[in-house]
Amino acid sequence: MGRLVEPQRNRVHKDGQQEYLARSPYSFSQHPGEEFGALVSFLSENSNKMLPVTLDPHAYLDPDVVLSIDTRKAGSEAAVAHLVTQVWVRNPVVLFLETDVPQSHEMKAMLYHIGIVKKQLMFDVNKRADARVLRAVLKRLTWGRATPFALIGGRPFTMDELRMEKQQGTLASLLKTAAGKA
Repeated sequence: MGRLVEPQRNRVHKDGQQEYLARSPYSFSQHPGEEFGALVSFLSENSNKMLPVTLDPHAYLDPDVVLSIDTRKAGSEAAVAHLVTQVWVRNPVVLFLETDVPQSHEMKAMLYHIGIVKKQLMFDVNKRADARVLRAVLKRLTWGRATPFALIGGRPFTMDELRMEKQQGTLASLLKTAAGKA
């Protein structure tokens, strides 16, 4: 009977001072709350960054595609958590819009007139080359919400939900709380 050998992906290697695993152990299936933040980070790094058209939008995102962090290195979980926290601090309000949908314009105007968050990160989904796959990923991450929607402090809101929050007098408070993290 042969000797059992530990799979290569679990072995730790030394690269100068850094330790890393031969294969990334990090998975958004183990950290689903960080997946949306990682996606926003990826999309906001550079307007030319696109999701691969071959990406399966119904599966967790591949960390090697959307993260600028080498997830094979020791301490990568803490680095990803920090990156996601910083995404929401820098971008308390993120809008995923469709330029030809009236609710997109209404959403921008409503949030602008409240005036708490001066700058919103906006993505015109329908103008992106990766629109088909991005829409499907966004729908999965927001439990079925279609664009346009807003992320306030990392939490998704449709236009109807924003109207309801405004009518109940809680929208300004949500925005202040999200902006206060900045």
